This record gives sequence, C-alpha cells and structure tokens, in this order.
Amino acid sequence: MKNPVFFLFFSFCLCAGSWAKGYGPGHFSHTMVIQGPLKANSLYEIHLRPEILERLNKNENDLRIFDLSTNEIPYVIIRNDIPAQRPEAFPFEIIRYDEESSAQTLVIRNQTGSRMINTLELETGTADFQKTVRLFGGYHTGKWTFLKEDTFYDFSSHISLKKTSLAFQESDYPFYKLILTDRRTDGQEEENLRLRYKDLDFSTRSRRNKMISISGVTGIRNNPKDPVVLYDQKSVTRFVPSQDKEGDTIITLDEGINFSRIYFQVADMYYFRDAALYGKQDDDDEYGYLTAGPIYCFSLSGLNDTRNFLDCEVPGIKQYQVRIRNRGNPAL
Repeated sequence: MKNPVFFLFFSFCLCAGSWAKGYGPGHFSHTMVIQGPLKANSLYEIHLRPEILERLNKNENDLRIFDLSTNEIPYVIIRNDIPAQRPEAFPFEIIRYDEESSAQTLVIRNQTGSRMINTLELETGTADFQKTVRLFGGYHTGKWTFLKEDTFYDFSSHISLKKTSLAFQESDYPFYKLILTDRRTDGQEEENLRLRYKDLDFSTRSRRNKMISISGVTGIRNNPKDPVVLYDQKSVTRFVPSQDKEGDTIITLDEGINFSRIYFQVADMYYFRDAALYGKQDDDDEYGYLTAGPIYCFSLSGLNDTRNFLDCEVPGIKQYQVRIRNRGNPAL
C-alpha cells in the first residue's frame, strides 16, 4: 500500500491515466472524488485504493490531484516499507585479560554460541581516556582474523562526549580479541596536542598510558536502519544571532514550516555546545520547549566526529527560537 501526502486547498479529485499539460479531471481515464471536510492550506494523508494502484503506470508518474477549480495539488507518495527489526544483544564473557605498560588485551566469548553480530559495546566506568582499539575474530583462540581498527574515547569530565562501541562487518565468530593501546599503531610518534579553551579540553597528553577498567562486553546485532527519505529542504540565512545576558546565542526564525531535522552550518573547526529548540504559534505566546541536544565538531589525534543537527518532528509552528549555550566560550 502506498499513501500520497499533499497540501490541500479545497475539495479535490484524484485522477489516473494519460495526462497532458493544461488538462483537467475530465481528460483522465479514471477519477475518484475525495470527500471532506477539508481545511485550506493543510496537510492530509490518504490511502491509495487498489483500483487506483492498478491503473497507474509502473513509474507512478501519471497520478494527478485537482481541486474544484482544476488547480493541481502537489503530493508525495510514501511507501509503506517494513520497519527494521529491533537490535539483538548477546552477553559476552571475558575469558582472558592481559595488561602491559601501554596495552590491554581482552579475549571474549559469546555465551550464546556463534551468533551474527556487527557491534561490540564496552562497559567501563573510567573517564577521560583515548584508546586505539584493534578487533580480531576467531572460531577458536589459536587463530585470529583482523576485522577492524577504531578509537574509543571519553571526555566526560569536560563535556558529555564518549564512544565505547565498535561497529564492524557482520560476523558469527564465537571468540573475539580486542587490543587497546595508547600509542598509534602505524609506527609514527603520537602527537602532543593541547587544545583547550576555558571548560573545553581536548588535550591528548593527559590521556596517555592510562588503563581503563572493563566491567563487561556486549555483542549487538543492529539491523539495517530504515532509509531516510528527504522530501524537501530549505536553507534559512536571513537571521541575525544575538546574545542574552548569560552570553548564550539566540537565533529567531520566522518560518512556520514543517521539518524533521534542522542543521547548523558552523564555520568553526572545533566546538561543542548544548543547543535547544523552542517554538510558539502566536506573537503573544511564550516559547515552548521542542527538543535539545549537543552539537559539536572536532578532528584531532585520529578522531573525527561531527554532529551539527537537532531532530524534531514539528507541526509547522509560526516562530522558532534556537538557544545555544556558550558557557563563557566565544559565540559560534
């Protein structure tokens, strides 16, 4: 089943068949009237009935919607895809642990046998570290196959940012080996990088030669995510950021549009901020909370990570306000 989603202005009819520019409903081989009540300038959704679907061509480009004045109404066909299944988690047992001056080696076993997984999640209470991790898989502990190299990190004493999961190609090995090191594995010297501004500290020097406590490992099979369909996008540039008495950045947007994600184009190379989105329908109303989350960008010592958006399903609010907490740092 497929659904067209469209903006409606008046009562309308649904038409299928051959079409030429300038024609109206009377020139189509099949029509169907959609009954109201309908509100002008609103978004509606309907189900396409089998008698309509079987008359469409294979490209589905001969469907038209008209109002009573034969004005064409825009629409989008949304396919009813089967949603992805929930992730499956499997407990792992640490059967061997070795610790050297600059490396930690773990050998783990899937307690449920050979299961397909594509992610390993490390459980640790240690803060402020940065580790290179190399992952191997094996059907026994005498022979290992290299799977992936990645980075685990934690900056939680300065900002809410950490990564202790490792995604790799789906495998069914019953045994895995992880080697965590402080030094680079390509033979080059580790850079002595210090990057700090007030409460932000990404210095790599303080995170060397630090063993982390590992309380457990979980194997996860993440199923493919539903594809994200981009139906439309709009760039907003006509705004003037201001700052309140706390030094936070305030951006007001008089757009009144529906959206599911808002992106921020930031020129700074390094940043971490907490951002929040608010909205209101009338000028006399107070702003109501919609969503919040961190936005950040950094690239240092082998790490590259960026998050410059907030997700929020909003119903076309008249006015939006973005608040970015700078916490004494310069405005972005």
